[in-house]
Amino acid sequence: MHQDSAQSGIIQKWNLMSWTYDTFYGHSIKSNEEMNAWIGLFNNLIPKINLNILDIGCGTGEMSLLLAQLGHSVTGIDLSENMLCVADEKARKKGLNIKFLKGDAEDPPFESNEFDVIVARHLFWTLLRPEKAVNRWKRILKKGGIIILIDGVYYDPSLKGKILLLISDILIYLKDKKRPQRGYAREINSLLPNLGGMPVEKAENYLNIENFRNIKVIDLKNIVNIEKRDLPLRKKIAFRKDYYAICGIK
Repeated sequence: MHQDSAQSGIIQKWNLMSWTYDTFYGHSIKSNEEMNAWIGLFNNLIPKINLNILDIGCGTGEMSLLLAQLGHSVTGIDLSENMLCVADEKARKKGLNIKFLKGDAEDPPFESNEFDVIVARHLFWTLLRPEKAVNRWKRILKKGGIIILIDGVYYDPSLKGKILLLISDILIYLKDKKRPQRGYAREINSLLPNLGGMPVEKAENYLNIENFRNIKVIDLKNIVNIEKRDLPLRKKIAFRKDYYAICGIK
């Protein structure tokens, strides 16, 4: 399958999922406790206010809304127009002035040295060319700008992890009468270098290749524990294990 065809399939999936995306745990922020945990993370990583921030692969805009509420000027891009419609409606209801644009995460449509901060959450698993993406992101960051990647390993590849995932899938099917869908069609999945998630060592390597400085990793186990608390057992037993934010300076 050609990468352009794969990208069309990716866009189609997210357009279809856009109206239910926020109902899933781990996508939208479900409680004040979780909201405060995210605020604490960003206040720690971005101590200044009124910065120009790009939320890449913004989806329905959860991180964009949060960053705008913290006083920043935020632009969100995504390839799914339906996702952007949901994000724009959420911002309008909250009275937030956020610019949402259709754009390719692997080649964002911006000039060099335009943003103070770039944020990408839950994105790397669906990138066809992640090395190209990080290279482009560095180009549009200002000197001294900060990159923040929020990611993790969503499916444990060990034998124990595979068994737990199988048990979870069976319980979900028995209860919800539908098979969990992970990723895309097989032909697209075969082209994704980070299908199933990205180990932190791989994330560090992407940043090191582009010579980002002062790279640091923050374990987000506290957010995972908050998200898992209200999950039903069938979904909790295989919920993501490793979850982190990694940041670097241009």
